[in-house]
Amino acid sequence: MRSVIVAIALLWGGRAFAEDVDLPLSSLNSGCSIRTQWIGLVRLVPRVAALQCGGESFIVRTPASFIGHVKIDTPEKALEFVRFFTSPDRYVLFDTGSLVEVVPGDPGSAFNVRPRLFRKYLQSPAVKEEDNPCNPELPFLCGHHFEVTRSLAAVDNHVYLVTESVYESGVYAVTRKKSIVKNAESIGVFHFGDY
Repeated sequence: MRSVIVAIALLWGGRAFAEDVDLPLSSLNSGCSIRTQWIGLVRLVPRVAALQCGGESFIVRTPASFIGHVKIDTPEKALEFVRFFTSPDRYVLFDTGSLVEVVPGDPGSAFNVRPRLFRKYLQSPAVKEEDNPCNPELPFLCGHHFEVTRSLAAVDNHVYLVTESVYESGVYAVTRKKSIVKNAESIGVFHFGDY
C-alpha cells in the first residue's frame, strides 16, 4: 500500500512541477491556440505541444500540423513561424531534426554567439517574399510565399545556413541546408541534443 501512495505522490508531484504554458504564435487562426501539455511520465517525450482549434485538440510534432490553421501573410510572421520550432526552449517539442537557431548575444546561453564571431561566421535571419501565382489545383500553395534563411545548430556539431520555404497556409519545407561551421564548439555553440 505504501508503494502505491508513493507512486501516486510521484505522479502528482511530477505533474505539479510541469505547468502547461501557452505558446504564442501570432499567425494562428482565430479560435485556435497552442500550449504545452503534460502527457505523463514518458521519459522521451514528457511534454508535447497541443493545438486546439474549433473544439478539436491534437498533438503537434511538425510544421505540417499547422496547415490551414495559420495565416502567414507578412515577413515577420514567416520568421516567427520558423522560429517557433527552433527556439532553445521548445525545439524538443517538435520533430524538426533538433535544429536550434543560433543568435548573437551573451555567450552564457548554449545557442548564443559573441556578436563579433556571429558577424564573422554566421548570417542574420533574412526573409524574402516571393511572387506566388495561385494554382487552383494546389490551394494550400496560394497566397503569400516566403523564403527564410538563417543559421541553425545541429546535434552533429555543425552550424548550417538553412533556407526554409513558408506559404501563407502553413505549408513548410527546408529547401537548402549548407554547413557553414563544421565545429560549432569553436564559436561557443554547444548542442547536446534532446534532453
